[in-house]
Amino acid sequence: MSKEMTGEEVGKELGISRQAVCNSLKRSLGKIYSRLREDNPDLSPFEIASEMMKYFDIGSNQNEIQNFYNLLPPKVKNEIEESVKENGGGWKCIG
Repeated sequence: MSKEMTGEEVGKELGISRQAVCNSLKRSLGKIYSRLREDNPDLSPFEIASEMMKYFDIGSNQNEIQNFYNLLPPKVKNEIEESVKENGGGWKCIG
């Protein structure tokens, strides 16, 4: 099992800044989200994000959900929020 690391710890290990780690994660999650949207047009943005959470083993802990959501690119967050508004539901942390 691998040890969980903060962005700062990952950055130190890779010789980059914490912000560079965060930006890389945002880009990567955005690409994964986009690919899943292409491959699963019948799923809503919220459902895609929920599937991503399952894949990355993010539990139902509110802090874990919020941390995952915060790492998503703004465009993806907006799509999820619109999806939740249209379908009336979603994670407690999404406003």
